[in-house]
Amino acid sequence: MEKNQLDVQDPTPGADSLARQRDVMKTIIDNFPGAISLCDTDLRLSAHNDQFMALLDFPPELFAKGWAHLQDLARFNAERGEYGPGDPEQQVKTIVERTTNVQAHCMERQRPNGQWLEVRGMPIPSGGFVTSYMDITERKHAQQYEQLRSEVLELLAKGDALSTILSALVRGVERIHARMWCSIRLSDGEGRTLTKPFAPSLPDFYNEATELIEIGAPVSCCAAAAATGQRVVAQDLDGDPTWAGQRELARRAGLGACWSQPICSASGRVLGTFAIYHRAARAPTPSDLELMAQTARLAGIAIERNAAITSLRDGEAHYRLLTEDVSDVIWRTDHDNRFVYISPADERMRGYRADEVLGHHVFEMFTEDGVAVIMEKMSERRESELQGVLTGLITFEAQHRCKDDRVLWVEVFSTPERDASGAITGFHGINRDITKRKQLEDQIRQLAFYDPLTQLPNRRLLGDRLNQALVATGRGVSFGALMVLDLDRFKLLNDTLGHAYGDLLLIEVSRRLAGAVRQTDTVARFGGDEFVVLLGDLSGGRAESRDQAATIAEKIRSALAEPYRLNQVDPAGLAQLVEHHCSASIGVALFGPGVLGQDDVFRAADTAMYQAKAAGRNTVRFDDDAR
Repeated sequence: MEKNQLDVQDPTPGADSLARQRDVMKTIIDNFPGAISLCDTDLRLSAHNDQFMALLDFPPELFAKGWAHLQDLARFNAERGEYGPGDPEQQVKTIVERTTNVQAHCMERQRPNGQWLEVRGMPIPSGGFVTSYMDITERKHAQQYEQLRSEVLELLAKGDALSTILSALVRGVERIHARMWCSIRLSDGEGRTLTKPFAPSLPDFYNEATELIEIGAPVSCCAAAAATGQRVVAQDLDGDPTWAGQRELARRAGLGACWSQPICSASGRVLGTFAIYHRAARAPTPSDLELMAQTARLAGIAIERNAAITSLRDGEAHYRLLTEDVSDVIWRTDHDNRFVYISPADERMRGYRADEVLGHHVFEMFTEDGVAVIMEKMSERRESELQGVLTGLITFEAQHRCKDDRVLWVEVFSTPERDASGAITGFHGINRDITKRKQLEDQIRQLAFYDPLTQLPNRRLLGDRLNQALVATGRGVSFGALMVLDLDRFKLLNDTLGHAYGDLLLIEVSRRLAGAVRQTDTVARFGGDEFVVLLGDLSGGRAESRDQAATIAEKIRSALAEPYRLNQVDPAGLAQLVEHHCSASIGVALFGPGVLGQDDVFRAADTAMYQAKAAGRNTVRFDDDAR
């Protein structure tokens, strides 16, 4: 047998053997890491170690005989409340009955002072039993605190109010440490005062009297801890200078000690304080200091998380204020160009609800022409990105579809969103309805380039198109022709029937002119009864082009010579139908390579037109007829 093994069954009988067994047993008992006791068959505690007396707080008088009866120990415990509420004698009876047939067991018991014990019992084969007691208070508190931490974090995850979370934290610590009173105070944000505490166990009058505490004032540990950012411990409030201003109040509240830990943010800013109070003077143990630090950290997480959520909510409300009440549509898309956000303005503008847009591709918002514009812009951006040029905001105009089949012109402002590597992860931007602006631009363009009565191009637009035609014919061998038309005896109609009938005649003339030429040709009105026709890209050489122009001119002359039926409503509401006969004198100038400019062409055509009038009207003349 090895030396550190025990052999209590010494085969050698006698006094020496019994003495040795007693020495071995005493050594084991005295050096056991916890409390231990031996109870014999008569339920007498015949042996125990010093830890037994200290751990269970038994007075020496109970062992005046050198031993104590289990019944007396149980009665002592029952009378001081160790077993909780109930009749002490009944509790003693229950314990004694339970020990008459002891089985191996292990249990945990919390004493009234908050101490946790692990109690193990083991029967002795020859009778009686051995009981060991281990102080597991710190282990138990660690388990309970971990559970409390999980509960607080769950409240955080659920988004409960900060007051609910901090109250749960304070009550949880007090539930674990029954003899502690706790409080949490918050800083006002400016570092001037601490607010009313979350302290459910402190007297109401004390909480009301200390609703606001000036940080740094000599009134409490919390004021000092918030001012210094360091833990402040007052072991005895009666003589501690930090409590000079509230010493009497602390006495009335029954406070003997206070330890305060600052609650700090991740950056070190003081957010508030966590304090532990005791009814009697007391210094904190290392485990108490660790408890304060852990709780302050947990409270700091809750306070910062609440501040972040509040800031986010305020930011969202501000964002909604900025985005949802404006007329412009604000949107965001993901990497696949599908909408992840669109403001309510889109429903007001196009009629689609947000749920009808979110998740859908941006192409669904545009007409076919609009999609073509977007694809062109996407291609341009892609080319730039491939060349290493990071593109930013782009602006373009495109037509949008509406729910009621209307089409709107929209100006789009699009900005890419990028990750840390610069890759595009999505886009955000603004859509602005510019339909009215486009309509106004069209109106301005119409007024600038078109005759308001006949809607035909005016002198300015014709001059631009004639210039383009001259440039085109000057580069090759093709020809064009310019016709100047003057209505015969138009003034007589105006003078006899009035300008209303004259306007009707001009409108009908413009319609007939447009129907007599090709779609690539231009019919313009210069004012009054003078019209101009521009024929471009005539086929063949000069002779063939002249013949083609002559054919079109004759077609025009014939169309304009047909009778006109002009229907006008008089002021009395009666329709007045007038049949009128009119013709036109047409002058034609052919142009091609070598022609000097617009003025030369106009002059030649105008001269030919006067030749047609001189020839008796209702006829066609070319500028070279007199050559």
